[in-house]
Amino acid sequence: MNETNDDMFITSKRRYSNNPITTISTTGNWVAPEGYHSIKVEAWGGGKSGYQGGRGGSYARLDSYSVSAGSSYFISVGRGGISVDLSNQTISSGSYFVTQSLLYAATGAETSIGDVTYSGGYASTSSVYPQFPGGGGSAFEYANGGNGSGIIGGIGKGNGGNGSTGFTGSIGNIPGGGGGGADSQFGLNYGGNGANGLVYITKLN
Repeated sequence: MNETNDDMFITSKRRYSNNPITTISTTGNWVAPEGYHSIKVEAWGGGKSGYQGGRGGSYARLDSYSVSAGSSYFISVGRGGISVDLSNQTISSGSYFVTQSLLYAATGAETSIGDVTYSGGYASTSSVYPQFPGGGGSAFEYANGGNGSGIIGGIGKGNGGNGSTGFTGSIGNIPGGGGGGADSQFGLNYGGNGANGLVYITKLN
């Protein structure tokens, strides 16, 4: 079921019979529905880009947070990095709930904050020309994301993009997969973009 809430695109689903999950893919305010008293919040930061491959976004979880039905809570969903040219990329960003000091899923080498955190995987360091590094996978809910290996992107909640074999690298997969690397020899091909982050809200009671 798709809902619109303060200009956020929200997809609601159920992972367990009595614990509905709301998936939030853009920044905005989430309003606690009737009957919500406490929630679990999970977040993934955006993946990085770059012609040498990008790192995957990290994961952070807040195990329990009290809410009041009808009250609004700010959520910032991290953006994936975008390769502008060989030496410039737009900066990726982390995801957070209410404030960065409460719950923060990092991008790149930043430190995540939460009851449980895991790191995104690194881009490959084992590719050999004319192959280029696969991006890192974003963190799982239970483990760090996988590193890229050769041209192949690392596995994760969102897999890293594959590196190129002479052209532009592949984009990372949502949430937070790092972009694949690209051939920089002639200055024409860019690394793949990193994927945007994501936030899950699970009703506890």
